[in-house]
Amino acid sequence: MKLLNCTSLEIEEYYGSSIPEKYAILSHTWESGEASFQDVGNTEAMASKPGWAKINQTCRLALEQGYSYAWIDTCCIDKTNFTELVEAINSMFKWYARSTICYAYLADVGGARTTRLQDSRWFTRGWTLQELIAPSSVEFYDVDWKFLGTRADLSDELQERTGIDKEFLTNVTESVEDMLPDIPIARRMSWAADRITTREEILAYCLLGVFGVNMPLLYGEGSRAFIRLQEEIIKETHDTSIFAWSHSKTAGLSQIPQVYFGILATSPNMFAFAKTLEKAPEKTSVELHRINPKPNTRLLIRRHLNPRQSRTIEGSHGSIVFPRDVRIIGVAVPARLELVDASPWELWDPDRRGFSTGGLRNFHGFVRFKIVLMAEASPEWNSSGQDFCLFTWFLEGCLDQPAMCLATSTYQTELYNAVTAANGDGWKPLCRQNTELPAKVLLEDKAKQSARLVDRLKSKLTDRWKFAISCEICIPGVRDFVAKPPHFHRRSIISLALASCSAAAPEAQAQLRGARICPWTPLEESLLECSPWDIAKTENPSERNSRNNTSQNEPLGWTGPHGCAGSYCLYANRGFAAGRGVVIISTPENVQKLKGTEAKFQIADDPSASKPSFRVTEVEGKGLGMIANKSLARGDTVMLKTPVLIAHRAFIERTPPAEQHPLLDSVAQLLPASTRETFLGQMGHFGGHKVVDIMQTNSFQMDLGGGAQGDGHHYGNYPEVSRYNHDCRPNVAFHIGADGRHRTTVVRPVKSGEELTISYLDQLGVRSERQHRAKLAWGFECGCSQCSLAKKQAAASDQRLMDIQEIDRKLSDINARVTTALIEKFLKLHKEERLESKLAGAYTIAALNFNLLGHAKQSVKYAKLAVEAGLMENGPGTADVEAMQKLAADPKRHFTWRGRVK
Repeated sequence: MKLLNCTSLEIEEYYGSSIPEKYAILSHTWESGEASFQDVGNTEAMASKPGWAKINQTCRLALEQGYSYAWIDTCCIDKTNFTELVEAINSMFKWYARSTICYAYLADVGGARTTRLQDSRWFTRGWTLQELIAPSSVEFYDVDWKFLGTRADLSDELQERTGIDKEFLTNVTESVEDMLPDIPIARRMSWAADRITTREEILAYCLLGVFGVNMPLLYGEGSRAFIRLQEEIIKETHDTSIFAWSHSKTAGLSQIPQVYFGILATSPNMFAFAKTLEKAPEKTSVELHRINPKPNTRLLIRRHLNPRQSRTIEGSHGSIVFPRDVRIIGVAVPARLELVDASPWELWDPDRRGFSTGGLRNFHGFVRFKIVLMAEASPEWNSSGQDFCLFTWFLEGCLDQPAMCLATSTYQTELYNAVTAANGDGWKPLCRQNTELPAKVLLEDKAKQSARLVDRLKSKLTDRWKFAISCEICIPGVRDFVAKPPHFHRRSIISLALASCSAAAPEAQAQLRGARICPWTPLEESLLECSPWDIAKTENPSERNSRNNTSQNEPLGWTGPHGCAGSYCLYANRGFAAGRGVVIISTPENVQKLKGTEAKFQIADDPSASKPSFRVTEVEGKGLGMIANKSLARGDTVMLKTPVLIAHRAFIERTPPAEQHPLLDSVAQLLPASTRETFLGQMGHFGGHKVVDIMQTNSFQMDLGGGAQGDGHHYGNYPEVSRYNHDCRPNVAFHIGADGRHRTTVVRPVKSGEELTISYLDQLGVRSERQHRAKLAWGFECGCSQCSLAKKQAAASDQRLMDIQEIDRKLSDINARVTTALIEKFLKLHKEERLESKLAGAYTIAALNFNLLGHAKQSVKYAKLAVEAGLMENGPGTADVEAMQKLAADPKRHFTWRGRVK
């Protein structure tokens, strides 16, 4: 925790039990000219920024009341450090709760202003809710820092304005963490109704402490954050009032009325009527579980259309919960399928209305058809028939060269395939009716073929796919779909993609022509290279080959901009790094910087390009991972990769999704085919937009000449590196060089068959900190050997790590008493903790301290070791490496020589 020293106005950092017991904390609304963490100590910034006045007044008040430290969000969080920001947001409620006093500064009350306290904008902000309820004591001040009263003094006005009980506001004996669980979730949610934040997702993040949960931050996810918040709450409690929300009837005239609703609310505003909700005595035990029989399923509720059963959504706290897996609800209308075309035509059997694929181990095909409505037309569809393309494929490894039938039924009312669909919220099935899909998969076992379709459906291999008997097609209000069906067998993969080709939707048709719908691979969690067929028309083989040759001759130099979002534009170069390609989303100035370094990227010295020392395969309990093909020695380079997508940090973290997503949708198609497959093959963790998920899960910070504090701060994506799994004691170190290339180097001997790993976390953190950060940032529980130690061994490891941090502080203090024994202990602790990928810093500190003590021989020894480790961990040309090279060359002329000898 960073605290501001109220006397020196310097930031001091504390951990765990070392955090001062008493400190003041500020609650306020942000204005222009706020002081940041980087401004602390900068006298010019202190004089020019209006926000310093608040900081000075806070420190003055704190010192007057006997507090030496204060916490102020503007300057006590380094917002350029995303990991620190995540931790701060998840810890902020606790920091306010543990403060001795909170000063609530109302900048629009008092002075010449006539604003009443209850009308202050302070009450409309999302963050100020936890700042009101968490501290044990709150004092209110106006614009001139005139005291207005305490929270208890003003409890009547505060209760009227916020709906929070007076008993809660006046409490001074019981901790807020103990009181909140007794208040129904819906009632707590109502406190946040009508509050606003600068970004939609932040409204969920500012409520984490109110409900005692933690979750990763995904800037750009929008309203999805509030759904994730409720999912985290459900994991921690069985309070069913979380479903006691009401739909607002105040939709704008331009908005389409919403008929179907998920079981979870989409905004705190839906709980506005729950301010008086009380907890009733429990008559039965209730447990909440997320039903998840297939990937990415969600529970949904719907409003009954029968007037006698429609009392559950609007104006009440009831909800209808479907007890089975329901993911999207469509409008069922009688319809008939009319075949238009199929490809490859030579495999299409018109009598059976399906592909005859017997004997093929790989297959790609599509059927073009219309859905013709048989009743009154739906406003979403053409009564003359909606034109669709259904893609399907299977890979080598399916069950003994199966025959696959993709066809319409005898009465042309069904498709025999499992079709799923995706919209902006994630993967969803096309339709689910009576728990059965109207479109099914049929795999034929050649050994059990029968002349009758029904007999074949009864064969063993098709037991889990029941024949659909409905004569209706479910049509959801979604136009474009990509499919992700489940596994049929451990090694068999079947995929489909359904897309609208209607002339009624030309923008969707153009998009699909450009994207050429990509089949989804469940096993690899990736998208394969898109089908080369143009879905707008049927082509013969000669036409198709001609068009493919043209597409391969697209320009290899720089192209763009291919669209912009504010200051950030998208540029691409398919020929970058000898045909690997790159897409960059940044300012034109930064694109020019990348172009200036392009020659460095063309050097073909990546050892994994020709004879990789590893193979990518399944690792038990981890998914895909990298296994060494041979023995590797310390210093061996595993791979050296250029980025394939570079995005400015501000574009990823601050650009609204509506502006961000159109650019990201173009990324894959602007990469060469082979790179595109590798890029889309990366696994995401958070869901939502595919490319956003890839970047948030797999990217690394990199700079284009501007430094971490400047405009050069970017995220770089290196797809192959995503195959490294995490280990808190990895055998591989990585760094991104000045040329932007990502190098991974072995740091301890590796045997053939051993997994190659890197660390995603700060290895010097104790186990609880590492696990906490892994959960926050990537959503996984670390199960590496170091985190799986027995209790006694884990405690010993944590103690060694704390000793390392303590000795590090002493060795870094020129005034501390240092001995050679202390330096040797410092190095020994690193080796005992197996910190082979963190030795550069340890050797550097050791070399400097030996030189300060006048031990030239030891100084040179560890300076050389620091250079060797620094080249692996940080790369050539870095400041520490160059400093250690100078020290090793002539220790006695180094400025540290005998600096500790008095």
